[in-house]
Amino acid sequence: MKKSGFTLVEVLLSLAIIGVIAAVAASSLVSLRPDRYKMRVIKCKNILERVNEELLENPSIYSLANGCDGLGCTDAPDDPDFDDLSGNSKYINLLARHLDTQGTYAKGGSVLSDRGGFTTRDGIYWIVSAQSSGLNYKVTLNVDIPNGHVCSFNSTSCTKPTVYDLRVNSNGSVEGIDAMSKAYFENPNKFNDRKADLARAKAIEAE
Repeated sequence: MKKSGFTLVEVLLSLAIIGVIAAVAASSLVSLRPDRYKMRVIKCKNILERVNEELLENPSIYSLANGCDGLGCTDAPDDPDFDDLSGNSKYINLLARHLDTQGTYAKGGSVLSDRGGFTTRDGIYWIVSAQSSGLNYKVTLNVDIPNGHVCSFNSTSCTKPTVYDLRVNSNGSVEGIDAMSKAYFENPNKFNDRKADLARAKAIEAE
């Protein structure tokens, strides 16, 4: 009469097969996980473009008079809600007031200087500095303040950056300055394609 059950070898072989399947499945799940840093950078780019459009559509904030060039116009706005702002710090304060949800930078509150920074409620730290006499602006984002991990992209020492540099042009458009943000903006709709984004960033850095 044949005995039922499994031999030790069969059990071990089954466990080994299950282990291989689990490892493959785990690897697949990791590759499908969205890149939260990319999601935040793309979100910030979209926010900047939306706010810039709102600002430029208001002629009492950015007038075309006196030869002003879009966001490069540093004259004080005619709008009484913003008429206390002028010079190279005009844009950072307009941006802070639009993004702030606690009223910290409302009129009569805190005023930021050029190259100053502020933190939004989602934990992103924004630094804004005027470039080329205010014709465009450099916006530096630190998207992972809570974890204290701070580095900018470098293919040899920092492949998981948390600091990104963007350029805001006088017409309101936004583009990447560092290689990783450029790679993100070239492939903005796929958030779980980190290998491709990293490879593209390395290629951009090498150009």
